[in-house]
Amino acid sequence: MREETGLIFDEHYTFTPWRTLKPYRQVQGSAPNHALTEYYLYISQIDLTLEGYLYLQQKIQSDERLVWFSIEDMVRGNTVDGKIPFINALYDDFSGDREALRTELINLSDSFSSGYRFQPKKYGVTLPIDCQNPVQAGVLGKDKPLERGVAIFAKACFGHPSPSKRQKLNATANAFGAPIRPRHLVPT
Repeated sequence: MREETGLIFDEHYTFTPWRTLKPYRQVQGSAPNHALTEYYLYISQIDLTLEGYLYLQQKIQSDERLVWFSIEDMVRGNTVDGKIPFINALYDDFSGDREALRTELINLSDSFSSGYRFQPKKYGVTLPIDCQNPVQAGVLGKDKPLERGVAIFAKACFGHPSPSKRQKLNATANAFGAPIRPRHLVPT
């Protein structure tokens, strides 16, 4: 983790064992120099701290080698823009059953969960990029625009409201338990 992402154990994350893969064999090398290699892989679930989550978000923005893969990308074996996860050993461990892989990945808990006091299940808040669009909240798939007073929250994020309004609006956002990942990645 530290070598690839810069994340530091205990400061940015902890982990728990998830799966021990069957030994994976592959011929490696080029031209006349080939070798049969056997890998023993242990996969762990990562639990990010707030610092780790924020650090990883910044790192992904600055390092093009780091890529977000949705569960569907992992199951399909590539992203929409053609990036490949190189997880053949994991596919082999599931004997090529991609639906079983999808089920196991969906059953994993999120790698980061916020400390909001109010976290209703299947409820989300959508903050628009364009301040002209309203803030929406509600049960996923049935969310509705919020009242004008709360919609100002978007302007607080992108505009220049007075400090007193900003404090009030931040409290409103925390009360709603804003999601910690983009809405399109929240399972329905």
